[in-house]
Amino acid sequence: MTAQNLNLYVQSPQAFKTHGQEIKYGEWKGVTFYRYHSFLNVVRKISKIMSHMDFLSISIIGLMGTGKTTLAVSIAHELHKDLESKYGVIMNVVYWGEKELLDIDNALNTIQSNTTIILDDITNVHKKVSAKQWANIVSIITKIRHRNQDVKICIIYMFHYDKSFDKFLRGTHFEFITSLDNETIKNYAEKYPRYILDQFSETYRNAIVNLYFGGKNKYYTKDKQKIKQLKKEGKSNYPALYAYRNPFAPALFGDGNRLRMIIFPHRTWLDRNCGICGDGQTHSDTNQTQIVNFMAALESQYGSNAITGLRVFLSQHGINAFSTSTTAARNKISKLVKETNIRPAELKHWLEERR
Repeated sequence: MTAQNLNLYVQSPQAFKTHGQEIKYGEWKGVTFYRYHSFLNVVRKISKIMSHMDFLSISIIGLMGTGKTTLAVSIAHELHKDLESKYGVIMNVVYWGEKELLDIDNALNTIQSNTTIILDDITNVHKKVSAKQWANIVSIITKIRHRNQDVKICIIYMFHYDKSFDKFLRGTHFEFITSLDNETIKNYAEKYPRYILDQFSETYRNAIVNLYFGGKNKYYTKDKQKIKQLKKEGKSNYPALYAYRNPFAPALFGDGNRLRMIIFPHRTWLDRNCGICGDGQTHSDTNQTQIVNFMAALESQYGSNAITGLRVFLSQHGINAFSTSTTAARNKISKLVKETNIRPAELKHWLEERR
C-alpha cells in the first residue's frame, strides 16, 4: 500500500474504498464533510441493532480531554432520537459517576425502563477502589446484561485503554477511540491493522496542533476576496476539510470487524435543548412559569387528554405518574396476558369497540 493510499484510507476512506471514484461530500448544517465519516450513519447502525436487542454495550477509549464525554452524550442523544422515531422505542439517558458506581446496587434499582447508562471515566474509579469493591461493581454490571426483564439497556463505558481491565468491559459490541498513544497502539494492533492506528494517531496530533484535520478542503483558497466570501457563508478556509472542534472532532469507530475514522460534534450542536439527555445531568431547575405555560398550551389544545398524555409520557420514561390502583391494574393485565393467548392488539381492538 502506497503512502498516498494510506492517507486516503483514513483521511478520505471513500476514495480508497471505491478505488479512486469521486469522493462523496455532504453538508450538515452548512458544514461540509465526507459522507464516509458520517456520525449519524454510525449511530443509525447502532440504533438498528439496539431495536431488536435487550442489551448493547459501547466503549469509548481515549486520554482525558480528548472528547470522550462529548462523544458519549452525542451518541446517547442521537440514539434515543433514532430509536423513538424509527422503531417506537423510547429510551431514557442517565449518567453514572463515582457516586453511583460505589452504590451500584441502588443505582441499578432505579432503572425500570429502557435506558442508556453513560458510565463516566471508570478508569479513575478503578484506581480508587479496593479489589473487593471493584469486583462488586463488575458483578453488578454483569447482572445488567442478564436481568431477564423486558427493558432495553445500552451502556456506554468511558476509560483509558488498559489490558488489565476486565475483559468483558473491553469486549463491547462497538468501540470508539478518541486518541492513541504508543502503548494503546500496540494493544489495538493485536485486533486492527496497525497502519490505520498509526494514521489516526497522526491525524489527532495534527488536529490539536494545527486546529484542522482531514483531507483537502475543496474551498481552500489564498484569494482574499474569496476568503471574505467564505467567511460570510460560514465555510472554513483551512487547508484541510475539518476545523478541529468547530464543530467536529475525529474518532475511530470499530464494530469488531473493521475500524474507520468518523467525525463527531457536541450534543448542543446537534440540538440545543433536550430534556431527555439533560435529565440525568446536573442543571438548573426549569422556570416554574415555563412549565405552567407549557401545560396550559397542551390543555388548551387537547383538554383532559393532555394530562393522560403526560402520565403516559412520564411512564415511558421510567416515572410512574399513575395512581396505585391504575398501576396495580396495569401489572395484573401484564400478568394475565403472559398466562393467556390474548394479544395486546386484540385488547386494543376491544378498547376501540367501546368508544
